[in-house]
Amino acid sequence: MPLTPWNLSSVGKQLKEGLAVALFLLPSIIFAEVPISGEGRFISQEGDSLGFINNQLLYNAFRDVITKEMKAIGLDSRLFWNNYDEKFAEHFSPTEASLRKNFVNKQGKMSREQRAKYRGQLRRKRLSIRSSYGGLNKIIPSYSVRRREQSRNSSPSRRLIIEARVDRKTLHQIYLSFTSGQQKKSFQRLFLSSRVSIKNIDSLGRDPEDQRNFTRIIEENWQNWFQKNMSDIFHSVSIMDDFYRGEIDDFLRMPREEKEALLTDGPRDSTRSLLSESLLIRINVELEKTDEDNLLGNGDFMINMNYIGIDLRTNTPIFYRDKDPEKRTLVFTDTDDLNTQLSRIIHRWPIDQFEKIRTENSLATAPNNVFEIKISNATNVLDLFELSSHITNEGIIYGVNPSISRYNGDTGHIVLSFKGTREDILSFLQGLDGGTFATGKTVVSRGDRELNIVKESKGGG
Repeated sequence: MPLTPWNLSSVGKQLKEGLAVALFLLPSIIFAEVPISGEGRFISQEGDSLGFINNQLLYNAFRDVITKEMKAIGLDSRLFWNNYDEKFAEHFSPTEASLRKNFVNKQGKMSREQRAKYRGQLRRKRLSIRSSYGGLNKIIPSYSVRRREQSRNSSPSRRLIIEARVDRKTLHQIYLSFTSGQQKKSFQRLFLSSRVSIKNIDSLGRDPEDQRNFTRIIEENWQNWFQKNMSDIFHSVSIMDDFYRGEIDDFLRMPREEKEALLTDGPRDSTRSLLSESLLIRINVELEKTDEDNLLGNGDFMINMNYIGIDLRTNTPIFYRDKDPEKRTLVFTDTDDLNTQLSRIIHRWPIDQFEKIRTENSLATAPNNVFEIKISNATNVLDLFELSSHITNEGIIYGVNPSISRYNGDTGHIVLSFKGTREDILSFLQGLDGGTFATGKTVVSRGDRELNIVKESKGGG
């Protein structure tokens, strides 16, 4: 039986492959600086194989790692997972319809016994296919298992702790694939922010003022190019300064609802209203002199560059491009000649790529609806985990994604993200009334926003 990307038995192989990867790229952009701890939980059911359980534990641990890394670098993890789950539901829909045909009678209905079998097979198919959907395993080139636990008293609850490395370049690419739509837009302002790292180049590395002037000239060339060639997309173009850097940092910390309100209710001449309709392009450059021949007047230089465009309103990357590491041998007469040649190289590559922004520029899709419900009469937090799993399985057509937000005593709260209308989710919650889940307990609906957990009486069914 072939190994899946999530199979725990492939840990050693993936570690070796991950350690063998050596890319001379910007560490702060391409790879997370330190391993990230991730936790995977899974509640097994009768008939689940050990391989199936292991795959689900590892998949959920990977999701946890990816979520933490998204938050660390400023990506909207809720938007990503909402869209990911919604697109997976669409991807899985034909499989669900095909499976359903095997269990319905001529009248299109199922007996109680057939429905139980159908739900069991649907759950296993759905989770098995989801564990390899979207290429999430490509984001994590290596990981190691730190701890594995199973609850006492023969509980079906299991837990896995891993440490993983994240490939940020792949993360950005997959993030964009699930959060970018096709609706073109324009921006009030483009902010250009660059980071130029210089190593072993005496003409630029000794005096900070020389490096600032070098960077400023390149930024002004980029600014002029955008003003001349993309005035239809960007109404104005500014080079980042200390004032706007602080304003943007504060703005990105604002709740999404406040940002949206600025578009309709905020004063049109305010700084934050301007930022809500602006794009930030961050350009990262690394220059390093690797060799020099003073007699011949030449030197070898390694050049790395990438840039990312971020819609400030949603804090969402809408394009990302990375230049393959390039080695250049430059012949120069003096330091001014060398600096001029380096600035032309740095200036030219993004310019060649910026034109593609016309086709890459898009709006991130709007997040799904969110709805919080109260859960009463829970024996412990395991009830909430099992009920969440039940809600996920039953709510496939709405892309329902539950997450436990609070738990205290016998009461908990679960936040549901879903596609569709509020009426859809209310109808779905009412349809849960009377259903049983893994612990052999029954769900009783109490109004629009509350579900009660009731123990089944012995001998009942």
